[in-house]
Amino acid sequence: MALTDLRHRPFAQSVRAMSGRAAEATTVTRRSLANSSLLQAEIVTIRSLASEGVPLVPGSRPLALIPLSGSLYLEWDAGAVWMDLNQIALVPGNMTLTQRHADVGDVVYISISCPPGPLGQAGGCTVLPVGPDLQREAARLATLISWRENLPSPVRDDALRTILDHVAAMEPPRRPSVAGERSRALVQRVRELVQETSAPRSLDDLASRVGASPVYLTSLFRQVEGTPIYRYQARLRLARSLSRLGETDDITTVAMDLGFASHSHFSTAFRVAFGLTPSAYRASLTVG
Repeated sequence: MALTDLRHRPFAQSVRAMSGRAAEATTVTRRSLANSSLLQAEIVTIRSLASEGVPLVPGSRPLALIPLSGSLYLEWDAGAVWMDLNQIALVPGNMTLTQRHADVGDVVYISISCPPGPLGQAGGCTVLPVGPDLQREAARLATLISWRENLPSPVRDDALRTILDHVAAMEPPRRPSVAGERSRALVQRVRELVQETSAPRSLDDLASRVGASPVYLTSLFRQVEGTPIYRYQARLRLARSLSRLGETDDITTVAMDLGFASHSHFSTAFRVAFGLTPSAYRASLTVG
């Protein structure tokens, strides 16, 4: 496992360059955001993460993983959880995990550790639905860091405080679904399938691929995930748009690439989710 440095590559470009490559050795890059007795934070990029996985050792402090791109499994002796752009992972201190991909892929996330408190109350490695405000602020910070090697400390520290406030305010895990192991495996396969393309997959396509009827799959997915398949996919596409908007002002192209019907359709969905238009989000990336 090699350690390299991406500090001179824009965040969104490093994410998009990861797709379409032949299999290669897994590499991990770390970009420090904060390193003090009270707070440690970094942007972690894992290229060509395979099913064999790489270790994650959080140390004595609890850890929050906020995804910026891709998906992965976090596994330990007692179980495993799945993290994609719709979830944040909370990891207790002193808990060694294996990070692995369902096939081979690339993952980028912000890792934040701090003294016991809100992050240490999960009682085990778990994932929670991530809110749009946290998605927006995490993506904004990652883009600002990639654009400016020496981002002013007040800007960086204010962004980190905002992110931590959002994490601390997250709701506890909802009551687990009573679905059986086979049903949960079917839902997990759907989550993997919707990661494979930027545009949304149709319900009929997903049902055919997992060997279930559309009606049954719709009901089961909502039971396990607490949200319909179409909304789950829409949230993924909107989260992906945050990094894309960090590299281009061609909003129409971003909308088309992510499967939205038009610039207007995308802008409306983006504003409803994140509280501002794509253009306004682009403007928020300007500092000083």
